Amino acid sequence: MVERSPRLRSWVPVWRLAGLAFITYPIVRVLSDPPEFLIAALALATTAAFALVVGSLARRPADDPRRASLVFAGLDLGILAMASIIVILSPDQGWVLFLYFASTAASMLLPERRALGLIVLAGVVGTALVAGTGDVENAVIQGLSVSVIGLTVYAMAALRRTNVKLQAAQEELSSLAVAEERDRIARDLHDVLGHSLSLIAIKSELAGRLLGTDPDRARAEIGDVERVARESLSAVRETVGGYRQPSLDRELAEARAALDAAGIEPTIENRVGPLAAAEDAVLAWAVREGVTNMVRHSDARHGVIRTVRRGAMAEVEVLDDGTASTTASSDGSGLQGLRERLGQVGGRLEAGSRREGGYRLAASIPVSTAGTSTG
Repeated sequence: MVERSPRLRSWVPVWRLAGLAFITYPIVRVLSDPPEFLIAALALATTAAFALVVGSLARRPADDPRRASLVFAGLDLGILAMASIIVILSPDQGWVLFLYFASTAASMLLPERRALGLIVLAGVVGTALVAGTGDVENAVIQGLSVSVIGLTVYAMAALRRTNVKLQAAQEELSSLAVAEERDRIARDLHDVLGHSLSLIAIKSELAGRLLGTDPDRARAEIGDVERVARESLSAVRETVGGYRQPSLDRELAEARAALDAAGIEPTIENRVGPLAAAEDAVLAWAVREGVTNMVRHSDARHGVIRTVRRGAMAEVEVLDDGTASTTASSDGSGLQGLRERLGQVGGRLEAGSRREGGYRLAASIPVSTAGTSTG
């Protein structure tokens, strides 16, 4: 349940004082200048019924479903009936005040149609009762006043309901935004670090094998390890800040280096042409995921990466001839993250084993008619 805002809470003492004044006035009047017994009894009963409705509902949220209870509607009709009897028995004593009790109590009820109906009914009854005295003009004014008071209180309650709904919606949107940002960071970190750490592991292993036979090449590989580590640190910072956007040309170059280091012969064909920045980045993520999985899991000897544009679609395909239980499953976090990226731009992903052996990952997205290469 959404709590009241500080602004709404600041008005609570004012409403309590107003309600107390409404309830106290007829009691003081009956005690200070006692009317006939029947009128006094009805006045006190009407006041008690009004106090019961107000006391029961004032502390409840404006959208509390208990406001729709037929018990409270019955009490309001009781207030209106007793007020009518009092005005009929003593038309010149100002007891029309109790009609305002009826419209005010009705304004606190739900559903809205019922509340509005009771408010209008109180105004109509007030007009009819006062018109019975022969003063039609005053009757119309009194009836309108009774309804207007009820409608005013009703409008304030409706505003509270609207504010509560808006606050709940705002909190839900904030929660969704936080969850979406958390998912984005997790997805980006997986893709960035998964690729980089795989490359670091491969190059470190290669450097270790070359130390005894080719120290110069080993030093070069260690230098690459240092470079990749520094780039990874920078990429993590950009990811957390929301600035990380890979480019397809760079990912294809990195893919060639990663496959060479892993002992996988690369074949790369880039025929997609210029793309808008967002489209280019999505395909770059697809290349990174496909290459990372190939290096980690495929035990392949050859790897193929192709990009092409077919009409309004741009596609990237990553193939290998691995014999291991290739890559991550379709439920893996990397492929799931890639599906989410593609889904955001209306794209689709195909991933699975090939009949002729190995593994295939294919991503396609709709593209704009004119793009700017980000390479």
